Amino acid sequence: MKKSVFTVMLTAMFIVSFASSASAKTVSLPKFLYNTSAEKGQVVSKEVCKQIETGGYQRHLKYDYTYTHQGMPASCKASRWNKQTATWENWYLITYTYDEIVSTATLNYALWNKEGNAFDAPKEMTIYQYSADASLLNYAQYKKETEESHWEVKKLFGISNYFVNQ
Repeated sequence: MKKSVFTVMLTAMFIVSFASSASAKTVSLPKFLYNTSAEKGQVVSKEVCKQIETGGYQRHLKYDYTYTHQGMPASCKASRWNKQTATWENWYLITYTYDEIVSTATLNYALWNKEGNAFDAPKEMTIYQYSADASLLNYAQYKKETEESHWEVKKLFGISNYFVNQ
């Protein structure tokens, strides 16, 4: 009798252990969920929800996009969710400008300044030069320490005179 009770308990423990490990393997939730809004085929906003310890999701980041008349990106504003105030708080702004004569796209990165209640002057800039078929020819990344300082090169790819003279 003792042997059969022990066997039944051992079998039950094996089944419970197997079932819990099998269910843990089959239930894998994504770490992030995305809610995207589009107008006329272009993404105008994207909300990112992050998985929390309990398995639920909470708001995390939000991106708002604008476009030029030609349908090219004009800006991307990022906001972070503040749990305490239950509001979106501005984080950074990327603005895009294009020069079709030299085939470049310039991205300027500016952080939100709470005291000034505005985005600071850009302190990072990236310039992409591309060919007629939109292949990347050159890439340069610049940074400013202060508004008064000059742009300093951080990274270069396929250097050209255009990038060196910035």
